[in-house]
Amino acid sequence: MAPLLLRLLGILAASTLTWGTMAQAHAAEQVNAEETRALTVALNFATVVRVPDDTTTLVIGNPAVADASVQRNHVLVITGKSYGSTNILALDKNGKPLRQIRVQVKGGSPERTVTVQRGMDRQTYACAPHCEPVLTLGDSKDAFGLLNGQINTRNAGAAASPSARQ
Repeated sequence: MAPLLLRLLGILAASTLTWGTMAQAHAAEQVNAEETRALTVALNFATVVRVPDDTTTLVIGNPAVADASVQRNHVLVITGKSYGSTNILALDKNGKPLRQIRVQVKGGSPERTVTVQRGMDRQTYACAPHCEPVLTLGDSKDAFGLLNGQINTRNAGAAASPSARQ
């Protein structure tokens, strides 16, 4: 009977190890699934996520698509800059990856925008409640360039004003 008991204990121990290994594998799959799921950010909007406490470096795969900055308490602010996908890596002081965040940047608030298409030319307006032209990627070169020039001129004038220097 003793050999039978030892054999049963061996089978029990082996099954416990197998279940423990399976649980660890499942936990690793969940972490990987979380890191491969894309965070959706609207164009020209920001969202907030946390990075691990020992993060010392951020690497942005394509800074033309999204920007990121670390604030206090390891809060990461991600801003959508243009349509597309990229990733952000949080690294520790030794360069070891701590977290990967996939970022998908999509259009802003379509419920308040109107897009006017004239042949191949397109211009976008923000309508809340009056419609005003808005700088939007994909608009025609003329509409985009004109509005961009106006915005840059306005911002330069504001930066040069005496109240901006105080």
